[in-house]
Amino acid sequence: MSRWHQDSCTSPNVFPNSTDGIPQCHTCHAVPDLAKLAADVAGYSPWPPLPPDEPLSDLHLFWPPTVKYTQRNGPIDPNNNHVNQVIPESNPSPASSSPVSAVYSFTLGSDQFRILWLSSPRQPDDRIHVNLEICGFDDHPDYESTSYTWGGANDDNTLSKPVFVGPYWHVLYQTENCWSMLKFLRSTRTRRAVWVDAICINQQDGMERANQVSKMGSIYRQASGLIVFLGLDAAEPLPRGRVYRQKRLLSSLKARELRKIL
Repeated sequence: MSRWHQDSCTSPNVFPNSTDGIPQCHTCHAVPDLAKLAADVAGYSPWPPLPPDEPLSDLHLFWPPTVKYTQRNGPIDPNNNHVNQVIPESNPSPASSSPVSAVYSFTLGSDQFRILWLSSPRQPDDRIHVNLEICGFDDHPDYESTSYTWGGANDDNTLSKPVFVGPYWHVLYQTENCWSMLKFLRSTRTRRAVWVDAICINQQDGMERANQVSKMGSIYRQASGLIVFLGLDAAEPLPRGRVYRQKRLLSSLKARELRKIL
């Protein structure tokens, strides 16, 4: 569960602790048990499961007539390549139950998508807090899209870094590279609106994920800019309170597309 408040808490009043930055609700006096929440998602992969292989009988395979082979009904010798015995596909094990999350209240419609508002930190090491806003494609909200690898340079896809979401500060664990990007993009002066696939799409909802992936072209085209995050080693720090802007790149891309039309 990503919710850590008391069940009776309907008016959260959350403030980060001044010593370690862990949030605490002043209404129900609850504090998240980050170790337990991390254990709940341990071993859970953010990648969608691979579809099962087709049964061998449906692959329409045949043995070349010029190659000799031996047919037998006994167990297959893994070192014997001349056996045409078909092994029936075993029933796939039931999918492991996904961690329950209170972050996403319902599945997005085909004309909707989420944008992520990055809260402004008081200190550089403050915990990452975001709010999610549901928008319609016809609303044309102002936001920046992001491009990054979930696993980063070390290809680590484990969900190990907490991101706090919404007024309840629900805990949503992300990969270290995604977490680093969010931390890097924060501005100390204002909130920042971005689209991040790992968070703006409910990765545990197969129907929503498939629909949103099909709309990613529109999401990127409508963005006011594109942020390409290559990791902290490649990122150049900006003066305090400044954020990167992509208007020059956007204007160049629009001019290029306009020339194609003309």
